[in-house]
Order: sequence, then C-alpha cells, then structure tokens
Amino acid sequence: MAEQLARTQAALTQAELRNTDLRRALDDATYAAQTATARLATFASYLPEGLLLVDPRGTIALINDYCCNVFGLPLPASNWLGYSIRNIANWLQEQTADPAGFQQYVQQLWQGGQSVLNQELLMLDGRTLVWDYLPTSEAAQGAVASIGFLLRLRDITEVRQQLEQQQRERAFYETVLNQLPAEVFATDMTTRHTFLNAQAAATPTLREGFSAEDSGPFSGEVQQQRQRYYEQATATGKPVQWIEQVTEADTSRYLLRSLQPVQSSAGQLQMVVGHSVDVTTQEEARQRLQEQEAFYNAILNHMPADISVFDASHRYRYVNHQAARDPNLREWLIGKDDFQYFLRQQRSRTMAEQRHFLFEEAVRNRRQMSWEETTPRADGTLSYWLHYYYPVFKADNSLDMVIGYGADITARRQAEDRIRASEHRVRALLTALPDTILVTSRMGFVHDAKLGDDSLLSQAADQLIGNHLADVLPPLATEPVLASLAEMLRTGQRTEASFELPPMDGGRLGYQVRCIPLDSEEALLVLTSRKLPPLLGSPGLALRSS
Repeated sequence: MAEQLARTQAALTQAELRNTDLRRALDDATYAAQTATARLATFASYLPEGLLLVDPRGTIALINDYCCNVFGLPLPASNWLGYSIRNIANWLQEQTADPAGFQQYVQQLWQGGQSVLNQELLMLDGRTLVWDYLPTSEAAQGAVASIGFLLRLRDITEVRQQLEQQQRERAFYETVLNQLPAEVFATDMTTRHTFLNAQAAATPTLREGFSAEDSGPFSGEVQQQRQRYYEQATATGKPVQWIEQVTEADTSRYLLRSLQPVQSSAGQLQMVVGHSVDVTTQEEARQRLQEQEAFYNAILNHMPADISVFDASHRYRYVNHQAARDPNLREWLIGKDDFQYFLRQQRSRTMAEQRHFLFEEAVRNRRQMSWEETTPRADGTLSYWLHYYYPVFKADNSLDMVIGYGADITARRQAEDRIRASEHRVRALLTALPDTILVTSRMGFVHDAKLGDDSLLSQAADQLIGNHLADVLPPLATEPVLASLAEMLRTGQRTEASFELPPMDGGRLGYQVRCIPLDSEEALLVLTSRKLPPLLGSPGLALRSS
C-alpha cells in the first residue's frame, strides 16, 4: 500500500511537472501569438489600405485604422478585435450606395469561397473604393461564417477624380485638336504614334517619313526630306519648319510643316509633335506676288533712269539697277541715307545736303520737286542729271514713301546748247538780211517776226506777235500775202507772190512774197522789197507758185 502510494505520489509529481511545462509553453505561445498579433496590427496600421481579417468562426482577427475610417467605425481599431463580423456587417453594407446588392454579392463570395480582386465599390457619400476578397481557410465546425477571409480596401476617390479630370481634359484637348484644319500627330522615341488627330488619322500619307508605323522604306524626295527634318529635330532638340509641296491626283498642295521636340525636365527627348497646315492659297498668292514683283522689278531695272524709293527719314528702301549697278552696293544702300552714300562714294557732302533739303521741301509742300545736278566724268567732261522727288501719301494723309527719279540729260543739254548756238547764228544771219521775215500759224497769226530795212510794217517786232496778218500788213499787201499763204497750205508747196505799194516820195516800191511751209502748224513768210522805175498807172499785182 505504501509502495503504491509512493508510486502514485511520484506520478502526480511528474504530472504536475508536465503541467507546469505545458503552462509555460502555453504562456510562451500566447506571448508569441500576442506579440505577432501586435506586430501585425502595427504593420497593418502603416499600410495605405484597409485590412479586415475574419477567422473561420466569424470573429474579427485583424482590422486597422484605415478600414475603420473607410466605414466610419469608431477608433481605435483594436477595440473591434474579437467582435463577430455579424455585429458590424449591417453597418458596413449600409455605408455602400447599394446595400442590398453588396450584401448579396458578398454572401455569394462567402458561400462559394471565391477570390475577387480590384472590385470597385461606390459608397453612399460618393467615395469610390477598390476591394479584394481573399478566402483564408476552410469553414470550421459550428462557425458563424462559412469561411474565413481577408478584405483589402483602398480609397481611390481622389485618384478616380484626377483620372476623370485628366480624361475630361484629354477629351477637351482632343476635341480642339480634331477641329483644327490641320494635321497634328505625336511620336515617341521609338517613332510610334502616341496621338493622331482626326485629320492626321484620315491622311496617313502626310505622315510618311516620320513614323515607323507609316513610313516603311523611305522612297521619294518628299519622304527623304521629311526624314532629314525629323532627324534634325531629334538631334538638335530644336523645332524645324518648312513648306512642302504635295502632289495628289494631279493637284498640288502646299503644306507648312513643323516638328517640335518635347523634352523632359531632365533634358531627355520624350516625343516629337508634328503639325501641318494647308497654306496652298497663301503660297500661291505669295508666288503670284513674287512673279508680280519680279515683273515690276524687271521693268524698273530696264528703265533708262535712276529710280529710288525712300522712307520718311530719307533712307533708301529700293534702288534699281540703273541707280546702282553693283549688287553689293544696292544691298548696302537699303536703310542708308545720302550722307552715308556720298561718304562711301567720296562725293560732295554739299550735294547730299541739297538733296536732303529738297526732300524735306517736297514732303512739307506735298508736291514734286525737281533740280539739276552736274557730275564730273572720269574723262574730264561733265554729265548733267535731272532729278525729281515725288512724295506719296496714304489714305490718312501720312507719308508713305518718296519716289526719287533721275535721268541723264547730258545729251539733251548738249543738244540744247548746240540749238541755242545755232539759233544765235541764225538770228545773227537773219538780222543781217534786209528782208522782213514772219513766222505764222496756218490761220495767219504771227508767231515770230524780224523786220526788214523797209517801212512796210510800222510796228516793232515784239508787238506783231500774236496779231493776225490782216491787222499788221498794209491793206494793199494783205490780199496777196494771204492768197499766197492759202495757196501754200493747199498745195503744201512753196509759193511766191508780188505786189506794189503806192509811190512814196516820188518812188515806186515793189515786194516779193515767198511762203515756205515749216511744218504742219507753221509757215515762213519772207517779204523782200525792191525799188521800181517810175511808171504811170495803178500798182500791179502778180502771183505765182512754185
């Protein structure tokens, strides 16, 4: 009996020792579990998402503050540990925009043990959540819930709003770009299109040479030109622009093309934006304007005169070839004034001052000014130039330009000098003649007169000019002179006539009249007197033409 009692006592002691070891192991396990749970809760609290872990019994094993804030549960989240999910299920589903639909969907997931990811959930207050449902274990015997699960929640309301804002902005800009009467496209660094507006999508031929999607092997001058400009834009990082002629179905169009490299803040090339505008109308107008300008330039450059155009400050805006034959000088003159020009050409400043004075006079008086200039030649002779300044005013009466015109009148001046010398000699010769000489019009009006030695005309020569022959000739001379003039006009030939005046101082005086055509407007009358021997009877009259 004692031995049995001893054995029992020993077994009891061993059992107590094992029990102590088990309690110690349980305490260690409990501490480890609590530590792990605390660490998991701490880790979960720092996550930028909500976590709700429910064990197979339907008890909340893990919930963080983010999840409480999403569903409006009071904090701290640790207060909800150990609660049954049923205690807050109704509250959770009432926070959604569709409680019944959410409950039915979640029930199906519980029962089917299915996993879902990235499901969107619209909340009653307008927020948008993304949630994942992940089964964690098989259902336990007598569990409140059919299966354990992990629910992950992320509030994407702000992200969704930003995305929607970006989409609205993209739609706005794309609408604007699609309404532009131009082709717009963008390529990335692999030359793949990242954007095409409606015009660019409709006309892929306009993109050939810019993108690997459209180009294929480059062929043709246009595609090669596009490739060169594209490579230039990507190599330099600077925009390029050019006008391109495109021929389609025997119709030519002109496009203003541009490529704009887009760089990141770090200076790395991100994309190339291409743009083209149909400028056919403007280009054709420009070509017509160039042709018209070339036409007028050809006229102005072949005129035998110096032509210049000045601005309001007397600076050259245009110079034709005649005014400056050296093309370098013509180019240099634009924007310069006569003071600079004369200094370069080593000409007199006094002449430049005279020109500037006359320029200001023309503008001030709003009328044409003219003057003559004398310029020494290399051979020692003089050249004579006639210059004009003609001011041109706009519709508002402001000065638009001043046209300068210069003509070489050296030959004319020399001819005038010779004519004046000739006239002087002729006048001296005529003065030496004893005859009376008249220049008359076809109607008989005196244009010029030189009196002879006789007293046929009693007036001075200058008093005769402008009078009719009938008013200045003696009555007996008027009829034969006018008859001779009429005969000359009729035949166009020289005519002669003679007449005799009554005796004076006992002597007879006869006259011979010669009418000579000068031109279609004037005639020359030469009246020569001669003394006749005394004769009884009336004065005689004779008329003949030759």
